[in-house]
Amino acid sequence: MFLKIGEVSERFNLPTSTLRYYDKAGFFPNMKRSGGQRLFGEHEIDTVHVIECLKKSGMSIEDIRQFIAWAEEGDSTLGERYKLILERCEALEKEFEQLRKVEAMLTYKKWYYTTAMELGSEEAVQSIEPQDMPENIRKAHELAFS
Repeated sequence: MFLKIGEVSERFNLPTSTLRYYDKAGFFPNMKRSGGQRLFGEHEIDTVHVIECLKKSGMSIEDIRQFIAWAEEGDSTLGERYKLILERCEALEKEFEQLRKVEAMLTYKKWYYTTAMELGSEEAVQSIEPQDMPENIRKAHELAFS
């Protein structure tokens, strides 16, 4: 079964111009065409899915292009593809750690301002020792300020 560019565009919520760019960039070397229209088979649809996932992971378009080229080369590039994915996973883990700290700060600040409004002042909250904070807030405070 083949899909036309508009159908793939709808499925992935991507502009058709993006799909055309991917085609011109060489991401679909074996794409079939009929009457000048691009026909996306299962392989091309899987490729779009991989491209979009890697883009969301923060991988550069050049690295994605290399990854797709290696995939087209087959098993001889398994090691290179693994290394590229591993590097991206490591980078994502660092980003997640930073986001966990941001989330911890926001959790702490939410408690801080709610408590300040309940007690009538920030000074009252500032006098609360960490050991007297609710456990989840104390942990958030520790992570946020670590």
